[in-house]
Amino acid sequence: MKRNTRKAVCVFAIVAALAGLSANSNASKAVIANEMAQAILSDDFETFDQILNSGEIGIDDFSSDPKLYKLICGSTHEEFFIYLDRLLEFGVDPSTESPERTVTSSYPLMCAYIRENLAAFTKLLDAGARSDVSVCRNCVRPIPLVKRVLGEPEMFLEIVSLNET
Repeated sequence: MKRNTRKAVCVFAIVAALAGLSANSNASKAVIANEMAQAILSDDFETFDQILNSGEIGIDDFSSDPKLYKLICGSTHEEFFIYLDRLLEFGVDPSTESPERTVTSSYPLMCAYIRENLAAFTKLLDAGARSDVSVCRNCVRPIPLVKRVLGEPEMFLEIVSLNET
């Protein structure tokens, strides 16, 4: 019985340590996301780049952490275009789906569309962003992004020209 008790205590300690690591990891990602957001807002590209290159975050973190995802969406703003370039160069998927699953910012293309930033929209398409994504996850019938951009002729033409090649 003592052996099973010791084993249970060890297993509990390992699980607790892993849970602590996970909590620390999430807290650490939040700190990193805040540092990166501050670098963007203060137009400090060097710090932003150093954080990306530090190895503390990976490509997949941008699809699992809401704060990191918001950096992608925020970088579709005209003033922050250089950061979008760097995130794509880093390897962030241009079709990354928001972990929060909000309608207005569910995909980077949707973020660029909402900001009416044709350059970011085109950059994301050129990087391989999917234009067939639905902008309404909870709808009975999906609403493809391409339908939403019909009112924006330049963006619609970008999708059409991409699909023709």
